[in-house]
Amino acid sequence: KYCLVETHNSKCLPCKATDVSCAQDEECCGEQLCVWGQCSQNATKGEAGSTCQVQSDCSPELCCALHKGNVRPLRFAVCSARPIERERCFGDSNHLMALLSWDTRDEGPRKHCPCAGDLHCQHLGQIYICTPVFGLFAAFLYSFVNLIHV
Repeated sequence: KYCLVETHNSKCLPCKATDVSCAQDEECCGEQLCVWGQCSQNATKGEAGSTCQVQSDCSPELCCALHKGNVRPLRFAVCSARPIERERCFGDSNHLMALLSWDTRDEGPRKHCPCAGDLHCQHLGQIYICTPVFGLFAAFLYSFVNLIHV
């Protein structure tokens, strides 16, 4: 059993079997975990798709973020992969503050994961793409040279 706590009333419900929809680990029977919104056996806390409350709940290569999947968006945070080079990312209007705040310990779920490793989210036309640092420097030089020749 697990307890569902709501604003006006709480109730205890039977635990959920394998492959049944869930929103938190406590809903699943036995040693199962809630992964990608379904109770799963042989799952490991911190792996991709497992539920999270803070960044430290996830493996270091993942981040705790609200999942906005195309097929079935989840209403809760899960450990998600960080975008790699040339994958889409989500730019922050204040890049410096975003970089400084990312290493904050036990920060709660994010709307979007930052780029993996030493990559940075760069605005290219109408989209943002994860690029290496030297890519940012090249873009800066390109912009600077174009300013001089105008």
